[in-house]
Amino acid sequence: MAVMSTPFDPYKAPQASLDAPSSDPSAPVPPAVVQLLAQTRPWVKLIAVLFFIAIGLMVIAFAFVVVVVGKTAQSGIVSATTFIPLAIVMLLYVLPTVYLWQYAGNIRRLQAGGGMRALEEALASQKSFWKYVGVLAVVMLGFYLLAFLVGGLSGALLRR
Repeated sequence: MAVMSTPFDPYKAPQASLDAPSSDPSAPVPPAVVQLLAQTRPWVKLIAVLFFIAIGLMVIAFAFVVVVVGKTAQSGIVSATTFIPLAIVMLLYVLPTVYLWQYAGNIRRLQAGGGMRALEEALASQKSFWKYVGVLAVVMLGFYLLAFLVGGLSGALLRR
């Protein structure tokens, strides 16, 4: 009886390639992927536009605060403590808005036949958005914890 040879050896350790598969930029993107991303594009663009509007309103509020506090403030310290938090919040909104806008634009390029390269750029913009939001969330949680600890210690010291 002849033994058939098979490429599968159950006693051999599995092997995997550590090299990432090469993506062919000219490879077609499956139509289902294009369709799913195209369905998210209007919502992404809506959120980006709302963020741009929020930034514009913050700029108007900042200008208003500069005028009002500038007329009433006695010292430069009061005006600095008023302006700095508002300026920081405005700046924190800029990057995620740009990432969302880029994401929507890259989805449009993908719909226009941009291929795998447009898909990669769209997903890279999306990744950048979520990474930024995640890091910001962790930093904010750290600030909240710090405020909670400082508030608790202050309350404990004031009771004495």
